[in-house]
Amino acid sequence: MVDAQFSQSDDAKMAIGQISGLMGRVQRSVSYFVASAILIYASAYDLRSPALIALTIGILGLTSASAKVGQLGIAILLLLAVFSPEMLGQLSTGLKSLAG
Repeated sequence: MVDAQFSQSDDAKMAIGQISGLMGRVQRSVSYFVASAILIYASAYDLRSPALIALTIGILGLTSASAKVGQLGIAILLLLAVFSPEMLGQLSTGLKSLAG
């Protein structure tokens, strides 16, 4: 009888470990979604379907392998939020004049 209780305890510990791992991935996914949504709405660019872009980046946060791609997406959105279209236009004009 002691063995049955011991194995149930191990099963419970394993289930709790799996649930906590899942909750961490869900938390990362929600964080990626919120961060990308904020950056999309803060940028001066007229992006098509901003909610779908934020949802896609949030879904990328669910697994550790695709989380790096989600981080890259957030970094790109951060650059779009920092640099306005006019600033990028001036930068490209300046680079063209330097190139000759």
